[in-house]
Parts: sequence; structure tokens; C-alpha cells
Amino acid sequence: MNEAVVPRAGTWPRGPFATIAIGVAVVVALNLLAANVALPPLPEPLRLGPMLRVGIVVPIFFGVRFGPLVGFCVGAIGTLISDIATFGFFWNWEIGVGLVGAVAGSSTVMAGSLREGWWVYLATEIVRGAVAIIVGTGFATLTDVWVANLGWNDAISAEWIPTALYNLAWGVPLATMVNSAWWAARRRR
Repeated sequence: MNEAVVPRAGTWPRGPFATIAIGVAVVVALNLLAANVALPPLPEPLRLGPMLRVGIVVPIFFGVRFGPLVGFCVGAIGTLISDIATFGFFWNWEIGVGLVGAVAGSSTVMAGSLREGWWVYLATEIVRGAVAIIVGTGFATLTDVWVANLGWNDAISAEWIPTALYNLAWGVPLATMVNSAWWAARRRR
């Protein structure tokens, strides 16, 4: 009878490169698996295309857990690979999603001392995810003024606000749930 090979605890890859590789694989898998998921009609502010893109959760999680550099690399490289496989290459959007992970990770230093209780932890996770999404999508959409020759009004009203609202509606609750589950599992150890 064939038994599954289970690696010993010390044999799993460790370090930032392994962490980035795992995060990138998760972003790509989530984006590609969700690429063909049709969404039901959404209210006007959340209507930003027919696709479900839950991969925004991963750079937030990896940024919060492993720091801004890992969060940036996971977001930028994972989005680059999944976008090339589905949409094409848009450098400003890859950097924008990378910034989501970096901002979520850099706020770890600012909010690190506040992680004493469950409710404080949950509140900081929500704020960190929201600020990261607003900054990252803001960079991507505002650089479309030069990259895609959009006017400022179109970049803000047609891209930034709907994209930020869409990612806030999907990303913040999911990232909060994932980070909260991680926190709860770590507390039990």
C-alpha cells in the first residue's frame, strides 16, 4: 500500500524567497481560478467588470505577516503572472497591487504595539487593509493618466473610486477573516 510522504517539520522551505514563492503561487491560483467566475449584478458603485478577483487578499496577508518587501513582491509578481495569463501586462497595475502588500506590511511597525487584544487587532487589520487598497489602487489608476492617456476626471471617477470600492468590498472582509484566523491559530499555540 502506498503511503503519502509527509515531510518532516524542519524540511519545509523557509526564508523570504520561499515565502514570496508561496504567496505568488497563491495569488496566481486565486486570480486564475476566479477569472471565469461570473458575478451577479452588483450595485452601481461596485460594478467593475464581471470577474471576481479575490487575489487582493494575498498581498495584504503576506504584507501584514511577513513585512512590506514580501508583501510588495507577492502582490507585484503574482499579479504580473496572472495578468499576463489573462489580460496582458500593465506595469502600473502590477506595482499598484505590490503597493497594497507593501503598505499593509509597513503599517505593521505603526500598529505593532496595538496588538494586545482581539478587538484592537481586528480594528487594526481592517484599517491596514483599507489604507493599503486605497493607496495601491490610487497609484495604479492615477498613473493611467500617462499610461492609458486618461483624463484626471476619468482616472479618479471611472477607475480609482470604483476599483477601490470593489477591492474594499471584497478584499477587506476576506483579508480580515484570513488574518484573524491566523492570529487565532497563533494564540492557541
